[in-house]
Amino acid sequence: MKSWHFEELEQVWDDMYKARYGYWRTYVMTVIYKYLDCGDLHFGFARVKCEDCGHEYLLAFSCKRSQFCPSCHQKRVVEYGEWLLTNVLKDVER
Repeated sequence: MKSWHFEELEQVWDDMYKARYGYWRTYVMTVIYKYLDCGDLHFGFARVKCEDCGHEYLLAFSCKRSQFCPSCHQKRVVEYGEWLLTNVLKDVER
């Protein structure tokens, strides 16, 4: 579903945007297709099981394209903030 707009953009790029922004780079295709597959169980997953209660669920693999994929970028921001808090910033009392 989220690929409809991308396919439309890809079709009109040369006519509408090439003169101003340049040619369509092949790397763009790689990044965008990985983003479109992000979180889709068809492209791989891990089975996660709680050892205490036995609850299981499938966790889809992510594209790991921070700065492009909002979901993956948010994960990196949270991880970086946690790293800053534990390894860089000092605990200061008021």
